[in-house]
Amino acid sequence: MGLVPGVLRVLGAVAALALLAGCGGSVADADTVRPPTTTRPVSPQAASFCAAVQANADAIRPLNGLSLGGPVNAAGDGLAAAVSSARLSGIALADAAPAEIRDDVQRVVDAMDVELNALVAAGGDAAKAARDPAVTAAVNSPEVTAAGERVTTYVQQNCSRR
Repeated sequence: MGLVPGVLRVLGAVAALALLAGCGGSVADADTVRPPTTTRPVSPQAASFCAAVQANADAIRPLNGLSLGGPVNAAGDGLAAAVSSARLSGIALADAAPAEIRDDVQRVVDAMDVELNALVAAGGDAAKAARDPAVTAAVNSPEVTAAGERVTTYVQQNCSRR
């Protein structure tokens, strides 16, 4: 299993879409070496959002590596710093979101924060964090699922390689 299944996986996939015009399945997919791509956003606002999508994926990527070994020491292995980076990139992602998907992006980022809270509380144990009832509720909510789909569609249409 990669990182906590759910929104972090969705955001990793969204970033992969931004780079590849294909669908990434997990944060682990973001580690795959791929040829350089060019994105051609349709507007300056889309360009800044697309950059924020990539920055968010870059911030989430280290969490996948931390979770692979099970529980980690938050201070010794960098969990706290990685979670902080992911949170800050989520804020930047929501701030950069175009008006038409801003609420959806915020909903996804809020769910990501629930996952990050659970990951920290579990000491980096992704399996334990995934069983947290708050994570299950956030990730499986119809609102978050629909919001993630709309964000993915926006990224496919505006950040994808053309």
